[in-house]
Amino acid sequence: MTLAIAPLAEATLYVYRGPSGEKMVTNIPQTGNGYKLLGKEETVDKISGLVGRKGPTAADAPLFTAVGTPYKRKWVNSSEYDAYIRSTAAKHGVEPALVKAVIQVESNFNPDAVSRAGARGLMQLMPGTAAMYSLGIHQLFNPSQNIEAGVKHLAYLKTLFPNNLEYVLAAYNAGENNVVKYNGIPPFPETVDYVKKVKSSHNIFKRVFF
Repeated sequence: MTLAIAPLAEATLYVYRGPSGEKMVTNIPQTGNGYKLLGKEETVDKISGLVGRKGPTAADAPLFTAVGTPYKRKWVNSSEYDAYIRSTAAKHGVEPALVKAVIQVESNFNPDAVSRAGARGLMQLMPGTAAMYSLGIHQLFNPSQNIEAGVKHLAYLKTLFPNNLEYVLAAYNAGENNVVKYNGIPPFPETVDYVKKVKSSHNIFKRVFF
């Protein structure tokens, strides 16, 4: 999987399958033969507000129905997905406690969570990210498929930012392009807060969940 980067302020991230079957994430549209568009996401970096790719997590932001009334979250046992988290994390070389911490902060273990930016499911995957792992938008509410794709994405980000958990988490929230652009955690308030929250949850889970 490759990552092509150009300076961006307000841009779209594209996910392509290349001529040799490789997947590419780029903000540069590919028009050559052999590139198939798998998905895309809007990435906005405004001088005022500095908004990241996903915005506030679904666990933080209130959800609303189509008529504007608050959506009552479905109660989910936080241990319900432990066995699958452990097996999937082991398969892809990601720490189980980290996966559980991400899920806790992203969706608070609600498989039906949807953020205002369109991130979906337990690990709050954007459609473009899901497309990188051949996952359709309607499959994102399937807990096992969502966890599988989310863990694969964490594993991929670990290859981009080896031995740097903060960068991996920032990329999961704001996109890898933004981490590369700012050479570190992007100055988006929600991303800075997100990294702190996941690290805090991770410190708790790694003592009791492994």
